[in-house]
Amino acid sequence: MGKQMRKQTLYRFFEGTASHEEERRIKEWMEASAENKRTLVRERSLYDATILLTEPVREGGRRMRPLLRRMVVEAMKAAAVAAVVFGVGHIFWTKGGNPADDATGMQAVSVPAGQRAQVTLPDGTNVWLNSLSTLRYPTSFGREERRVFLDGEAYLEVMKNTGKTFVVATDKGDIEVLGTSFNVDAYSGSDFFETSLIEGKLNVRGKDDPSQMVELTPDTKATLVAGRLQVEKITDYDHFDWKRGLVSFNNLTLEQIMRQFERHYGVIIRMRNPDGAPKETFTGKFRQTDGIDYALRILQRDIGFSFSYDNEEPVIYIE
Repeated sequence: MGKQMRKQTLYRFFEGTASHEEERRIKEWMEASAENKRTLVRERSLYDATILLTEPVREGGRRMRPLLRRMVVEAMKAAAVAAVVFGVGHIFWTKGGNPADDATGMQAVSVPAGQRAQVTLPDGTNVWLNSLSTLRYPTSFGREERRVFLDGEAYLEVMKNTGKTFVVATDKGDIEVLGTSFNVDAYSGSDFFETSLIEGKLNVRGKDDPSQMVELTPDTKATLVAGRLQVEKITDYDHFDWKRGLVSFNNLTLEQIMRQFERHYGVIIRMRNPDGAPKETFTGKFRQTDGIDYALRILQRDIGFSFSYDNEEPVIYIE
């Protein structure tokens, strides 16, 4: 591809409007050299900056320029760590910045706040990564086991291989499968741990007590409660729509919704008076691409709260 054409094609790819043929050509071009990978990262950063800094003012709303500028800076810093294309169904990556990973042939993909990504592992397994998630995996799997390391939330469609168990290792527990589709929520900074099985069969083993193991069948989930794994039926399938760029919540309080918004939209939200916040629960769904400002304005119509932006710090205050 010529230089000018390549840039136009890349921007169509970032927008999610590139054809399958263009996506294939971009992937081949990216893998051809390290310089092409650096170009991809640079163009993605410039694209994000252009979109965010020229976002039009919403009717009746405030422009989030001070907050967005900081978000752009952070996105650019993150882009320098791994060459990742977000939110358009594909992901490109490089080795992580950890020297130990280089020595052991491991790769790392880290997703910045407010983004999501997809990666295909060496065995053909597809992994969707949610915001603020990191996946570490080997460049090739061993003879007896396929082990990856997850910090955050991921949806996996594991390629079946009866001779090699697939293991997702987290800081709270390990998930062992042969071939299946499931969701894992295991952020290291949170006490919450949940594995939801959509198809197939898997075992969930506690990290603190490896002898504690539960077996999941389709439409069930394992949740860590007071240090013990509990199994129950899945009642909310909308949650898994995060991999399609949707922010869904079901019977959550305003404070719980704000915690979810922080992760999905990549912002910091603080409740001015958490004790006085509404205690009733709410259900809804937003597109991640619509942005936090749109989501908050729609919510405040039904819940009755106000919000403001701090011009000095990238913080949204709920009152």
